[in-house]
Amino acid sequence: MESNHAIGYIRQSTSKQKSLEWQQDVIQQEAGKRNRQLVHVFHDKASGKNSERTGFSLMKASIATKKYTFLYVWRLDRISRNVSDLLEFHDYCSQYGVIIVSIADPITATGDSMARFQISVIGSVAQLQRELIAENQRIAFRRKHDLGLQLTARVPFGYRYISTDKIVIQEEEAETVRRVYALYLSGSGYKRICSILAAEGIKVRGNPFRVHNVRGILTNAFYSGYIDNEFGNVKGIHPPIVTRKLQNDVGKIQQSRYVKKKDFRRQLLTGKIKCPHCGKNLTIHIVGPSQKSRSYNKLYYYNCPLNSVNGKLACKGIHLRANEIEAQIVTAVIAFLNDKERLGQIQSQLNKKVVKKRDRTGERTESIESRKQAALVAFEKGVFSAKQLADELKRLNQYKAGGEAVQPKDELLDTVRLKELTERIVSLGAVQQMPTVQQYHFFQEVIDRIDIDSQKKVLGIYLKGYKKNILSEKKE
Repeated sequence: MESNHAIGYIRQSTSKQKSLEWQQDVIQQEAGKRNRQLVHVFHDKASGKNSERTGFSLMKASIATKKYTFLYVWRLDRISRNVSDLLEFHDYCSQYGVIIVSIADPITATGDSMARFQISVIGSVAQLQRELIAENQRIAFRRKHDLGLQLTARVPFGYRYISTDKIVIQEEEAETVRRVYALYLSGSGYKRICSILAAEGIKVRGNPFRVHNVRGILTNAFYSGYIDNEFGNVKGIHPPIVTRKLQNDVGKIQQSRYVKKKDFRRQLLTGKIKCPHCGKNLTIHIVGPSQKSRSYNKLYYYNCPLNSVNGKLACKGIHLRANEIEAQIVTAVIAFLNDKERLGQIQSQLNKKVVKKRDRTGERTESIESRKQAALVAFEKGVFSAKQLADELKRLNQYKAGGEAVQPKDELLDTVRLKELTERIVSLGAVQQMPTVQQYHFFQEVIDRIDIDSQKKVLGIYLKGYKKNILSEKKE
């Protein structure tokens, strides 16, 4: 590390300001007075409310190289206007042996604790200034809104901004706006209007009309002489291009055409997973693309409903990516049902249990009628399929006639069900991003519950009619 090598950082909040050159001159002069070599000056044209800035990130990377001893800034608020961010950055510089030199508000303390205290005081003042500026700006905006004035110089297509209290209609563009309204009222949709305007060579500020352009024109209250923003709806002083009635008529048509899109994805594990913290069944939560970016598809999560509604105070909660947990569970279930050797071992174990139970119970067998009733109840609850019910009744009738002995109900459910599921799984096909109806019903019918821990690890998978955890079933 060179003892006299330094870097600088300068920042202005907006691109319209012209303070970067002046800041650079000041820190170059100050470095020159102290005979320090200013190797590079990083800069940003961005707000200081957060640290996600290109120049700031490059500066931090340079500090991490340990090639520099000093960092020059005009004021500490050029680094950040947030106290915690300033303290975090001070600690970062201290870690790599870099001293912050602030010209307008120098850090005179020598000890680290006092330096942090001094930075806290300076940072608090800078943060207060930023909050006061934002508050005053909001008050000014509210005043302008109450007077019916546009908050900024940016006005919609069809208008030109002259001054705060003067906005005029650009007649050629206004004719296009009126044309859009007329086409929509005559029955044309957004895309059709775009096609008509494109065929006629009409553009919106140099670009072809898109659906969002047409929708914006039809829904913006500015065109009917009103200003609609976060402060409410107020009549503006600017001239309208269309009447309020015309815009209301358009709104009624839009409302009549609006169809809420439903999400048709079938969630395979609905009602099967419980929150490890509160025991509530996890419900599906959908995260859609943001309005600014449509570069990714919807994301599906199994969430704790108590946490989603009331936050961490109600439950720590858990969030599972639907496609990941479904793939894990489906793979485990299919592997289990397709393992004929393991199913054979289960069959053998169940047969041994049957023999032992018969030895213990002796002549104490259930009545035929009660067994039939139990089979009917199992069918009504969806535990038995129609085929299973028919087979059970047939076996009971044979026993009544003095034929074969009846296998106890629990073991019958285990063996018959596992065999049937193994046959059914062949026709399901691979589970994709959007599961089919057959796949949804199959796994809803097959899976009884899934146990997970707070670290999202799957502890157990239990199938309906099979009491053991299939993850713990091992081949002998």
